[in-house]
Amino acid sequence: TFSGSIVSLIATKVLRYTALRTKELRSMLWKNVDFENRIITIDASVMKGRKIHVVPMSDQVVELLTTLSSITKPVSEFVFAGRNDKKKPICENAVLLVIKQIGYEGLESGHGFRHEFSTIMNEHEWPADAIEVQLAHANGGSVRGIYNHAQYLDKRREMMQWWADWLDEKVE
Repeated sequence: TFSGSIVSLIATKVLRYTALRTKELRSMLWKNVDFENRIITIDASVMKGRKIHVVPMSDQVVELLTTLSSITKPVSEFVFAGRNDKKKPICENAVLLVIKQIGYEGLESGHGFRHEFSTIMNEHEWPADAIEVQLAHANGGSVRGIYNHAQYLDKRREMMQWWADWLDEKVE
């Protein structure tokens, strides 16, 4: 059973559903969560590739962030506000602490969620380009990468809902 911070627990679930990097998740700001269009925008300053990252929200992520909005939005610009200092995000180890408390220490990690996402989505033959954009992987300086600015947003919306449903099915 989990007895820790609800903010950290929701952060862990959102990380699992979105395949974000933990740094990207921790830096999420309420002003960048668009419930109407069901997207999260991660600022370029936070991104490894220094480009804005647009993340579609599944039904599950919308529900989790709606729940969280009544907890952290009134007191912080950060979606995942720190426990002691609301002007800062949750600590770097928050997700690992949740994983440890639920009994998966050494078996799971925040970054491991990204590996699993990539593997499972590729195994189920989702378009590789959409997977790579979701993971915010740069196109290694290739000519194709220089000219390809596609976001594949519609396909990624479908893909991320499939992923969230697939995860929920595995947990049940």
